Amino acid sequence: MKRVFPSACLGSILLSLALSPVLSAAPLKIGYSDWPGYTVLEVANQKGWFKDAGVDAQLVWFDYGPSIDAFSAGKIDANCMVASDAMGAGAAGDVIPPIRAT
Repeated sequence: MKRVFPSACLGSILLSLALSPVLSAAPLKIGYSDWPGYTVLEVANQKGWFKDAGVDAQLVWFDYGPSIDAFSAGKIDANCMVASDAMGAGAAGDVIPPIRAT
């Protein structure tokens, strides 16, 4: 019994180390532009709120139109856009899961 526990711990540690490259994720790329309401993302980034929440976020600045194109092309993971533009991009066949913060 005494030998089983150390072996199990060692096995768990080795398994964790082996899987760590698989489990590490790329940063969440969030596109935003110059609308004043989107600046809260930059404030959150500068204050470290993403890191405090355990989110590895990378903010990517765009002019508004190109941000929608980049999101539709899969170059960024999320984008700040108004609902009518999201519906327009969705009508073009893009799958856009809505996320709304209030």
